[in-house]
Amino acid sequence: GVFTHKKPLLFARMCRLGMAALAAAPGDKRTREAVEACIDSSLLPALTVSEANPGLVHELWRLLDLLPYTARYRCYGVLASKMDEKSSPELAMVKALTADATKRMLRRLSKDNTKQYGRHLGKISHSNPGTVFNTILSQVQGYDNMIVPIVD
Repeated sequence: GVFTHKKPLLFARMCRLGMAALAAAPGDKRTREAVEACIDSSLLPALTVSEANPGLVHELWRLLDLLPYTARYRCYGVLASKMDEKSSPELAMVKALTADATKRMLRRLSKDNTKQYGRHLGKISHSNPGTVFNTILSQVQGYDNMIVPIVD
């Protein structure tokens, strides 16, 4: 589940097992559905809760890259709906913390320090890009003067 992030080796092995299963049976619908269920229930939520870890992100991307884009976006949608549910307090807490960190960073962002704070935003968004993107989008819609620094 969500706590798979505490064991990075297990996370990586799950990703590699999913890749091996998809490679062994490329057209098998049941295999793909089983791998997608693993991604939905464990891998994506665990990555969202984890600290920035490029290795975990890379392993998961290698697995997600084997899926058609429609399946990938379905997985992202499932994660987004889980983050809004009250049944998963860990994901809701991470979403709130990420949104707060993004807003704090955007308050400090100006035309002069774009590069410095852009790196910080990259670190914040590493494991939870959807929340960061939605927060940035809502801030830009509210404050027109933020468009240029955000684009830079």
